[in-house]
Amino acid sequence: MIQFTENELQKLRKKRKEQPWIMDILYEKTKDVRNDSLKIQTKGIGNWTMYYFCNNCSLPLAFSWNQPFAHTCPSCGKIYRGEPYDSAWWGIVNEKNRKSAEALGQLYILSEDKTYGRKAAEILLEYAKYYPDYQVHGDIPYNGPGKANAQTLDEAIFLRSLARAYDLVRDCMTEEEQKRAESRLFRCGAEFLMENRHPQLHNHEVITDAALGILGILLKEKRYIDAGIYSSYGLIYQLEHGMQEDHLWFEGSLGYHFYALENFLEFEEFAIHTEHSHIGHPNYRKMLEVVLDYVREDGAFPMLNDINAGHGGLKDKFLYEFAYRYICSAKMDQIMGLLYQNQERRNEKAFFYGKEILEKKKFVPMSCHWDQGLGHTIFRGKDKRCLIFKHGSFGGEHDHYDRLGIDYFSHGYPVIPDLGTTGYGARMHYDYYKNTGTHNTICIGESNQPPACGRTLRYEEEDGVTYVEAEVDWRKPFPGLDSYTIVQWDEERYRNVRMVRKLAWTEDYLVDVMTAEGAGSLPVDYVLHVKGERLQTWQKDQRGNKKRLEDAALEICPFSGKKPWKYLHDVTESPGTGLKKVQFCVSESDGVMLDLYLRHQSGLVYFAKGPDNPSVKDLEYLIWRQTGETPVFVTVLQSWKRGDQTDRIQDIQVKQNNRQLRVSVLTGQGEKEILFE
Repeated sequence: MIQFTENELQKLRKKRKEQPWIMDILYEKTKDVRNDSLKIQTKGIGNWTMYYFCNNCSLPLAFSWNQPFAHTCPSCGKIYRGEPYDSAWWGIVNEKNRKSAEALGQLYILSEDKTYGRKAAEILLEYAKYYPDYQVHGDIPYNGPGKANAQTLDEAIFLRSLARAYDLVRDCMTEEEQKRAESRLFRCGAEFLMENRHPQLHNHEVITDAALGILGILLKEKRYIDAGIYSSYGLIYQLEHGMQEDHLWFEGSLGYHFYALENFLEFEEFAIHTEHSHIGHPNYRKMLEVVLDYVREDGAFPMLNDINAGHGGLKDKFLYEFAYRYICSAKMDQIMGLLYQNQERRNEKAFFYGKEILEKKKFVPMSCHWDQGLGHTIFRGKDKRCLIFKHGSFGGEHDHYDRLGIDYFSHGYPVIPDLGTTGYGARMHYDYYKNTGTHNTICIGESNQPPACGRTLRYEEEDGVTYVEAEVDWRKPFPGLDSYTIVQWDEERYRNVRMVRKLAWTEDYLVDVMTAEGAGSLPVDYVLHVKGERLQTWQKDQRGNKKRLEDAALEICPFSGKKPWKYLHDVTESPGTGLKKVQFCVSESDGVMLDLYLRHQSGLVYFAKGPDNPSVKDLEYLIWRQTGETPVFVTVLQSWKRGDQTDRIQDIQVKQNNRQLRVSVLTGQGEKEILFE
């Protein structure tokens, strides 16, 4: 056996008697396969599981092991039939089979009951019977084809899991069965992966490389080992070039940061006792620890770029168990404390790989600023306030078109959130979530921003205020990425555009100044969307008098029918100009509120509703539209809780003199002047 030494096996069997819960987990994981006849496709028809989503609700369909031709949305109840749902159902079956095979292997090595080993072997041998004749198929964006499945990365995960299972149960198989599994399944699969590697930095290639490395070690085939681990774009190359200067995976999504890490570490788990393990590489530690820059006190992640609720937190990142065994630090202690702050330490990774004792430490959230790499500034403050400012370089396929975007969290709620996305096969992924107009930034001409490199202009603290200013300039060439991507933006509309965002973060509020130059006659939209109910809008005139404003109904919608604008509804206009205050209720039960102050001197302010994520409910949009050579948008936002008084904003004054902008903010604690050059 490659994965575990004999000494480790003996310790695991003893541990199983002391911690019998592991058997319950493995029984539950394998119940469909153990209690029913095997479901193995005779033809290569498994499809992308991202198709298994409701187009109305953006939620995964409810999978049923015995319902291959009817697929139900758990929210609206709609039943989907036919393609691509039937073949996506087979994709999920393949996923369950490969996970069950490995879990059956684990049951076998713990109990030494060959019944489990033979059941795993049965899965392997059934696939070996048909695998060479599975037809190559799949048309998934950004990816190569598959055989059992519809994309190369799923094929790699499938083969990797079955290889890990085979290593556990090989001694339950005859010599002839071993040869059949190795030649018709693993060697055939490895050759397919070799043919479908791509010379790019990408999580896809990490997955393919990890599978080739495992298959090469399993089969003692140097060609697969060299390709998967040591070649150009192999695992080591991906580890050393895919991680950016800020220690985040280049694709800019925490979901894909961990997707890459998961596959790196799946390889390391298999290879740890061989000469091909690189668990001591310093980039592993950096990638593991960087999560502390982004994670919230409840363990949740911000929904930056291509990430959905299923990948949205630390609570299921049990890959840390294996890593913690070899990589120890004070930051890793904080991560383990967060991981188990609200759950018991009962999972497979903890059982098979975890250290006996954890040195759990309290998480201390810290602000940070990264100018290089993906370029994020993360502000932290009281009441669990956290603001992420995205001002770095475009990260490729899984990034979104939202340079200078923000994500704001406060009092335990996503107040002005980045929405992430849904399943990639669902209509609203490309139609809605992935577009500039559904992010908290500026959109030119209702079109998507092209890739660009942002840069920091200022980052400093002065008199209790932290300033960060950044620009993105499309007049400068984008150097490109060593990774495939599909053009979904408008080069022409942004060709002469330069945008600058200036933020001032204080203990109690945020001042936001945004400018855009070079848009010509195109509309320039400053967009914010709020998770809450808009209550009222007030306006202060030049004499300081305040009056409540009523929305103006619109006979014609000011927005086009293009994506994502076509999803906006209940659009109204806020009349007049002057200092506007817009109030939202974020949580009625907890009394969490948001006040937005707008220095509305020009342009039009619209309110609208649009889909939240999931799209079964709406959130509020504020869209401030201006035109002209250099539109300026000045806003101040403050989140607070009912009962708070002394820190509340009472008045705001904005003065501009040549290139200098002064924002004076009066609260119960006095007046503070924010100065922007």
